[in-house]
Amino acid sequence: MDDETVFIFHEIWKSKEGLDEHNRQPYIQEFVEKAPDLLEKPAEIYLAKLV
Repeated sequence: MDDETVFIFHEIWKSKEGLDEHNRQPYIQEFVEKAPDLLEKPAEIYLAKLV
């Protein structure tokens, strides 16, 4: 909360297939293409299981 330059997405998906479908959407693909120019450093993506 002290660093205004950090933004975190926290998402919960019912299935890997749902996440994969989401990642194929045009708006996500557009973000992925633009991200290197918009972000100070590459995004860090962590996949985990909900316990």
